[in-house]
Amino acid sequence: MQSGEIPSIGVDSTLMGLELDQTGAMQVPPAGFPAGWYTGAPSPGEDGPAVIAGHVDWDGEPGVFF
Repeated sequence: MQSGEIPSIGVDSTLMGLELDQTGAMQVPPAGFPAGWYTGAPSPGEDGPAVIAGHVDWDGEPGVFF
């Protein structure tokens, strides 16, 4: 796992790798924490657009992007 910080929105989370599922859609993190990054794109901090995904809420509790 990598670590990701987005100070402008108050996020500091580890990042799990996400891939594509059987239908070709990007996987989503399986719980409210941590956030995830799409491994088919550049890693956060590398040149190019990194794709980060996470939940606002999960099972009635705040998620990483609440």
